[in-house]
Parts: sequence; C-alpha cells; structure tokens
Amino acid sequence: MSESAELKSLKENHERLLNALKRLNGSNLIVPNKKGEVLVGRAKYGEKKLMLPGGAVERGEKPSHAAISETEEETGIIVQETATRKLGMYLQRIAGVESATGFLFLYEAKEYSGSIPEGSETEELTDIQFMSISQVIDKHFEDDFSLAYVRMIIHFAQIKKGLLHKGFEKRLSEKAIYTHNNKLVSI
Repeated sequence: MSESAELKSLKENHERLLNALKRLNGSNLIVPNKKGEVLVGRAKYGEKKLMLPGGAVERGEKPSHAAISETEEETGIIVQETATRKLGMYLQRIAGVESATGFLFLYEAKEYSGSIPEGSETEELTDIQFMSISQVIDKHFEDDFSLAYVRMIIHFAQIKKGLLHKGFEKRLSEKAIYTHNNKLVSI
C-alpha cells in the first residue's frame, strides 16, 4: 500500500471511529398521552422511518437531560426532569466498529406541556403524532417503524402491564414479545 493510500485509509478509519463515538450512548423518552398512545415522529434523515424522540448523550450530559432536551427540540413537547422516570437501559453494539458497545437509556414522561408544532414538523422530525401500541406494531410490519424503537415501546407496554420491571437491562438486539391482534408476535 502506498503512503498516500495508507494515510487515506487511516483518515477514513479515524472519521468512522469519531462518528461511532457520537452514537455510543443515547437516550430516548416515551411520552404517553391520556389514551396510552406514545409520541413518535418520522426522521428526516437516514431511513426516514418512524421513531421515538431522543438522541446522543453529549460528553458530561446526564442521559435524562439528553432525552428531555432532544424531545423538546424534535417535537415541541416540554418535559421537566422531575416528571420523568428511568424505565431501563439497553446495551447496543455500534455498527462498523469492532468491539464497540454503548448504552441507550429509556425514560418515561409522567407529564408534559407544550404541543406538537403546526404541520407536525420540526427541523429533525415530520409526521409528529401520538400512536397506539397496536399502530406502532402495524407500522413495524409495514417496514415503516425503526425496529429498536418498536422494541422500546413494547418494553414500555410490558412495564405498564406488570410484565417487565422498571430498571431492566437488556441488549437492544434482543427480541421483544407482545400480543398483537390476539397473536403472540416476536419483534
């Protein structure tokens, strides 16, 4: 390999690692309404699928703060930190980086203020709305909802039904099992 090709390869690997570090730890917030539906939106980037609000945990930032601030930025919904509770934590593998693992924290908003913006769109999300668990699973089967977020929502529903304990620790790659349309589904 020539010196310039080797330098180019090193720069590409460095850039890949820097991008992976930005995704190393994340935090999401489930915002349920009075009907038990959860707040979701469609990403304007990547695969443009439906997802939960949330994002990366910045260096020195509390995961709860990341979930709250990203939710407000992405959806217009305002949640006070005292109105959240940690549901659980996931271990996630970081694509493209051997042996890299990160943590994803899942929180629930016990109350909120604000409203979905006019046109249900912000700079980062579109189609911002509340969806039932059943609608989320239907959208997953239509390949219109990101898998990891569907699993998080199912785990939230399991906690509400007493089938999963708060404070759980799981791998994000683990399948979630739920009864949907009177059938047991593994997602």
